[in-house]
Amino acid sequence: MTKKLLLVALAFMLTVSVAFAVDDSCVNHTPVLKVVMVGSSAQFNATAFAAQSIINAESGSHFNLFSVKGKDTAGTGTANIVDTRVAAKPTDSATMWVAWDADPNNTGCSVWVYFSVDSAVGVKDFMAYGKVGTKSYAFAYGQLSTLEDGLSGAWCGSSCSQNKVFGLSDTTFVNGGDNLPTSIIVALNKIPSTDTTAPSYCASGVFCYFNAAATDIRPEDALYGTTRALSNYDTKSLNGLGYNSTGCGGDGLSPSGHVGCPIYSAQGTGSKFNVITFKLTGSDPLASGTIPPSQTLSVGASPVVVLVNNQDASGFGAKSGSNYVYTNINRYVLSQVFQGNLGRTTDLLTTAASGTPTGVPIQVVQREPLSGTYNTFEFTGVRTLSGSGNPIAAKTATTVLSNAWGGQELGINPATLNYLTNPTDCPTSGFPTGSVQCTDPLLISTPSGGLRMRAIGTGEEVPAVVNANTGQSTSASAAPDGIGYSFWSFGNMKPAAGKGHYLTVDNVDPLFNLPTDNAAGAYNIPTCSAPPCGVIPFTHINDGSYPLWSLLRVVTFKVAPTAVSQLVNTEITQSNTDQLDDYQPLLDGSGNLSLFVFRSHYKQSAINPLNGHKTCTSFSPPTGTGCLIDAGGDMGGAIVTVQADVDSFADFGTELIGVRQ
Repeated sequence: MTKKLLLVALAFMLTVSVAFAVDDSCVNHTPVLKVVMVGSSAQFNATAFAAQSIINAESGSHFNLFSVKGKDTAGTGTANIVDTRVAAKPTDSATMWVAWDADPNNTGCSVWVYFSVDSAVGVKDFMAYGKVGTKSYAFAYGQLSTLEDGLSGAWCGSSCSQNKVFGLSDTTFVNGGDNLPTSIIVALNKIPSTDTTAPSYCASGVFCYFNAAATDIRPEDALYGTTRALSNYDTKSLNGLGYNSTGCGGDGLSPSGHVGCPIYSAQGTGSKFNVITFKLTGSDPLASGTIPPSQTLSVGASPVVVLVNNQDASGFGAKSGSNYVYTNINRYVLSQVFQGNLGRTTDLLTTAASGTPTGVPIQVVQREPLSGTYNTFEFTGVRTLSGSGNPIAAKTATTVLSNAWGGQELGINPATLNYLTNPTDCPTSGFPTGSVQCTDPLLISTPSGGLRMRAIGTGEEVPAVVNANTGQSTSASAAPDGIGYSFWSFGNMKPAAGKGHYLTVDNVDPLFNLPTDNAAGAYNIPTCSAPPCGVIPFTHINDGSYPLWSLLRVVTFKVAPTAVSQLVNTEITQSNTDQLDDYQPLLDGSGNLSLFVFRSHYKQSAINPLNGHKTCTSFSPPTGTGCLIDAGGDMGGAIVTVQADVDSFADFGTELIGVRQ
């Protein structure tokens, strides 16, 4: 929980406007950038709806939307982010939406943009600043394909897709099609260090490119996840994951590197994310720029949902009558499955047992270690104190003894067999052959005959679980009995609808009070073609009993740009209407606290913990100076009631900090 937001009373306008005017304001006038956000996919949809509401309210229903993912017909990324702090200028591919005011009578053109990557990459890109002369400039910035204006003809071919926002179709008709005005491409392709004055959408005096970063975890946790990935592989406690190793293309710095080897997908797409260090304050560790002061705004709580492929009637798709046989997984079994220590479907059952191994092999699909989804799942479902052994013995052991010292990368050292040592069997594009054990891209077999594999991004993870990525079902990455995870949203889960179902964890449902409350049928994926959608009550996030969740956040400058505050406030306001139901809002429509549980904070990335409750005089406006301003890490923190924290401070003079789940 973070600084209380002053909610703006904005109407939630869900009607998609039709703005098929070639001669719109962005064609004839210079774009005025309002918000350029980078980060997790979890808020990709909700922020697009918020931008629609703002634009329609200000311009009279003249909303235009363009969205894209992939490469153009020339093989150029349609929406890349380049980090120029590194000499090689590594790029990460993004899914992007751009919204703008398409009123031809306006004298200006207001633009909102979202680059979807993942949490740690987004926070890194927001914080990446280099020095040019005496000034600091953003050294990570977006680069769009110049073909996207359509002036050279068709540009979005087989490696490209559009209409990426759930529930909102692209509405642009520029230069004869679903294209982006040239003026917006020029504005977004401008290199920050060429500016002579600080852009108006940044904080005062800051030469930014991104003015906000969306993240599923606190920035302190995002930095920890990056540092962990860049540290020497630790066979004892997995405090380091080995992506600094020269054996996989890292810089070899020890014990922690600056530039690691890329993390590749095993889904045949060539998707990857680069592992590059950053800081939260002070001087950038690579390019020496001064990092602008920042703050973190909490938006709402979202559950991580465990999914299985139910298309195999002899595996996770088994039924007893009309009911699924596999409906629950307890947390210890969950942890062991994702550490590679259990690997059969029947390991989930509590209804029967046999003296010999039974069940079909499981294919485990996990995300990349920079992902907020990965880290939330890692520290609430896998690397937890639940199921831990003797902590004293663990300190002297040479191998992992307990869940608290384990994790999803157990036995996965990226330097052992990868795209550099065997590019034929472990390729950077195309599927691994399955003839060897690949650690990057990850595809390794388990003793049960199952698999552990990697997907990059939610857009690969959910289809991978249900064996639905292009070419997957006939490849070595086939997952007829896949299991994986994702933050909830109707858009995120859509690819699994009709092909998979979700599991309760310790018999606690992530979405409903009871699975039978689900209008789509018990354990089925709730579906919605466009808002307004059915109500998701998030009963057990609110009562603190569901274990796998995190607060979604937005990182921005210490003095937040007006447009960023407006977008976040509108996003929260709309989420209180139950129209989209991507998460449980932190605040209600009047600015009152509406989520009365939190995760205990702890020292992380050298930042001391603060839960944010000790100065609160009320949880309705006005709340008191400093109320709901938090700090430190909280992924995997124990779930505590807000009132318990208030009482602890009143009775003992301390918040309930440093307590783990």
